[in-house]
Amino acid sequence: MNKKQLTNLYRKYNRDLVSSLQKVGFVKENAEDIAQDVWLKMFETDMKDIKNIRGFLYTVAIRIGYDLRNRNRMLIDVPKDIVKSISDNESFRRWQNTENDSNAYDKLISAVCLAAIHTTSFGTTILDVIEDQLNGMTQQEIATKYRTTRQSVSIELKKWYRKIRDTMECKC
Repeated sequence: MNKKQLTNLYRKYNRDLVSSLQKVGFVKENAEDIAQDVWLKMFETDMKDIKNIRGFLYTVAIRIGYDLRNRNRMLIDVPKDIVKSISDNESFRRWQNTENDSNAYDKLISAVCLAAIHTTSFGTTILDVIEDQLNGMTQQEIATKYRTTRQSVSIELKKWYRKIRDTMECKC
């Protein structure tokens, strides 16, 4: 790929790429670093093998992001308002008191970090869906918002709640 082609692609896609990485939980500086690594990979790749440039960019970005996240959990900016909403929830407080778990809040933060990077079958992060639910939207309203079925929303929420329960019950 020549420099001019790469420059044009960079101008066209970089802002959206960084923004998408931030939406899945990466802080701005790390999202920009990941995007930079993506462009380096793009420069090294033979373009004739790529049919969907945007798909390639986002796939590489997510893979690089996951690798970095696994090496350093601090890269994820924890959405504190979501953590607070869940921790203020009566069932969470009741669970925390019954289990007498002093690490419950840390475990909750860890589970929310997982939700920030988990993409649903209908293309948004599960954290967005949970936030919508915490803001009072019904599953049907959420389904309409993301152009999917209520059943898909229900399944994704059940999976995530199971994941948070498993994280919370971990004796780490």
